[in-house]
Amino acid sequence: MKQIGFIRTKTSREIQKSKIGIGLECLDRQMWDDSDEHYRLIGELGVKHARIQSGWSRCEVEKGKYDFAWLDRTVDKLQSAGIQPWMSLSYGNMHYTDAKEPDAVGWVPLFSESAKTGWKNYVAALVQHFSNRITHYEIWNEPDASGFWRPGKPNPEEYMELVRLTVPVVKENQPDAKIIAGALSQGLRNDGMVTLECLLKMGFAKLIDIYTYHRYRVLPEQDRPERFNALRLAFDAFDGKHVKFWQGEGGFPSKNSKTQALSNVPMTEDIQAKLLSKAIVNELALGVDYTCYFHFSDFKFYYRDGFCDVPNFFGLTTFDIPPRVKPAYHVLQRICSVFDGDVNVAPRSLIEIYPNAERDEIDRFMFHEIQMNIKTVCFERNGKALCAWWTPLSLVDESSAPYPHLANIHVLTPGLDLEDPVIVDLVTGEVFEPEKIKKMTYVIVYNVPVRDYPLIVVDRSAIDMTLI
Repeated sequence: MKQIGFIRTKTSREIQKSKIGIGLECLDRQMWDDSDEHYRLIGELGVKHARIQSGWSRCEVEKGKYDFAWLDRTVDKLQSAGIQPWMSLSYGNMHYTDAKEPDAVGWVPLFSESAKTGWKNYVAALVQHFSNRITHYEIWNEPDASGFWRPGKPNPEEYMELVRLTVPVVKENQPDAKIIAGALSQGLRNDGMVTLECLLKMGFAKLIDIYTYHRYRVLPEQDRPERFNALRLAFDAFDGKHVKFWQGEGGFPSKNSKTQALSNVPMTEDIQAKLLSKAIVNELALGVDYTCYFHFSDFKFYYRDGFCDVPNFFGLTTFDIPPRVKPAYHVLQRICSVFDGDVNVAPRSLIEIYPNAERDEIDRFMFHEIQMNIKTVCFERNGKALCAWWTPLSLVDESSAPYPHLANIHVLTPGLDLEDPVIVDLVTGEVFEPEKIKKMTYVIVYNVPVRDYPLIVVDRSAIDMTLI
């Protein structure tokens, strides 16, 4: 392949619509700094949405008095950059619960009338304050995780009580607000589906507009189409055909983190970048309505039911002042620029992978196994075909290092334009002109790498690039 250029990335203001967002959680505990430089970098990512937490403990330091100034700054900074925030209503507050630490993370306001009243008053004041700026409110975070559901163990019945308590308050103060709920840590795993089934049997689907789940997997392809389809069927069975699905929180550290998700997994910045590309393309292939990457910044420390002086490295940027951007930052920029607009799965488009002509007969037979394990997916974006392929290998296991090979890619895209195909590398940003031939209804591109992260074939007219 001959390199002809690099992807030109777009800012969030340049992009009109996207299914990709960024997580800005934990500002309620000031675990990272949100300086003007941070917001400049956030605006250059190309995301159109951001998840923020409402931080009851930071908003009501003095009982009965609310200070939303810190949230105002976040919301206004994001909107000025062309990004629409959505808000997770969380967590507890020392004035109303038995929390011993001021963060009150996970302390649920259900177990006294004082707590319920305090929560309802807080939610009402918050929604009134932001009613002309925030349209989507999520109820709590990871109620199925013991660290975020205190003082007892996670309980679907109790979470349903919190949903029933909160929804009327939001709607009374902002009738057109969209209700998001779920935020389950177990996501599409069996445990998550069991919790969801309990909620659905109690009328969960009738109260919400959007269901969120979280994805923390070293191998993101474990969230398979059949699992996502099972999620859709579960809601459809309980009057939930109207409910949309968001992957609301999921990411990867850039080095070994000792706190929270994916702790003690050997990671590097390069692995983080590749995993990000696999995860987001895989989620769009599942058919999610939206996916949100966790997180924009590393954490200086962790704060949950008390201070923990251990940093966390999920960020696209470091917690230095000024922050340093990691390779994953640029990968997300490129994905936002390539997958902007209305991007949907193209079920009639297909990819077949064949060994190239240089392989001898033994290699050809060996390639059959590789062929069966290559992930392929096709999208439609503004009338153009956009197709991806990669090997879904574990990047943290040296024994599963990719088998080095070139392949011929046969791309069938009925009804979609792929007249002048180019190959896009999401990790490096490079754009290549391949050797190709058009055969009636499909295109063959020759001697293209199959890598352990997605490569994209797309019509040249469908992307912006800087020529070399």
